[in-house]
Order: sequence, then C-alpha cells, then structure tokens
Amino acid sequence: MILLIDSGSTHTFVTKAFVERAGCHLSAAPVVSVKVANGQYMTSDSQVTGLQWWTQGHTFNTDMRILDIGAYDAILGMDWLKLQGKMECDWEGKSLSFKHQGQQITLQGIISQQQKQLAELSVVQLQKWITGNEVWALALLDPLPATSPDQSVQHELPPDMQNLLAEYTDVFYEPKSLPPHRELDHAITLNTDARPVNT
Repeated sequence: MILLIDSGSTHTFVTKAFVERAGCHLSAAPVVSVKVANGQYMTSDSQVTGLQWWTQGHTFNTDMRILDIGAYDAILGMDWLKLQGKMECDWEGKSLSFKHQGQQITLQGIISQQQKQLAELSVVQLQKWITGNEVWALALLDPLPATSPDQSVQHELPPDMQNLLAEYTDVFYEPKSLPPHRELDHAITLNTDARPVNT
C-alpha cells in the first residue's frame, strides 16, 4: 500500500481498487466534492469505516473515503493529521514523529536511492508511476538468457529471414576491413577562405 501524507487534503482517501483487493466493506457516506491537483472536481459518496492498516510496526484504524486518486493507494489528509496531535516533521529526511497510543513513534517515508542495477518492475507499479506523472522516459529491455562463458548465445531467426540472408550474403556479410578503393573516388574540398554572406 503506497500512502501519501498530504496536509493540503481535507479528508483521508483510499482507492476503490485497493479496497476491492483488500476485501474491505464499503458504506454510504455524505457526498463530498473534491478538487484534485489538475483542477478538476471528483465526488466521493462512500467510505471504509475503521480501515485497519499497519506500517513500520504500528497499527492504525482510520476512516477513509473512496476516491480514485491514481498514483497512490491512499492519502492521509488533515482529518488524520489532526487526530495525531503535535508532530515533528523532517521534510528533507521525509520522517514524521508524533505520539501514538502513548508512545513516541517516527514514520519514515520512502527515500530515493541511486539505482545501482536494473530490477524488474511490476505492471501495477508501472501503471501507478505513469498515472502520477513519475515516468518521463521508458526503455523496455529484453534480457538475454544467462550462459556460461564457453557458450555462445544464438538467436533463432525465422526461416524467411534465414533464406534472405543466404540469398544476399554479399550484402549482409560482416565487414572485417575498410571498403575497397573504387574506380572513381570522390572527395569534398573545404573552402577555408569562405566568408559569411549577409542576406
């Protein structure tokens, strides 16, 4: 579950897709009109009462209204923040400290780390990133199967392609040197005395 803590949101929301995956019970709620980030208005007319969720060793029970918020599974708004009372926020370190059930706790947000190696990404996560405008460029890689050093990777070509390559071997051969000299060699002479012309 990916949570966004948003002091600019008056209510706490959860997506219907997540509620369905978690098997939570929906109940009707007074209709609320919500202005989202792009300026459009959406309506919320149902909620999950007392949704129990767990993070970093702490359990919370929160009423969450249903709203399709795209990139996140839920948004913790001002109604949730007010219930927690006085808080200490480290915006740079992305942490939030407050008292919960008489105990001082600190919730740590996701800290961006430099990617050292490529990792597989689920379709669900990719969809969330695209919806939240977190994807600016995308490269789809098809990894080669792992082989031992004494094995060569051979790609199976379709029969039509093999026939074409065999028929025109003189065109598709792998070059081992520079092209041979032709009967007529062409050269482009650069005029070093040329001056810019004003038009």
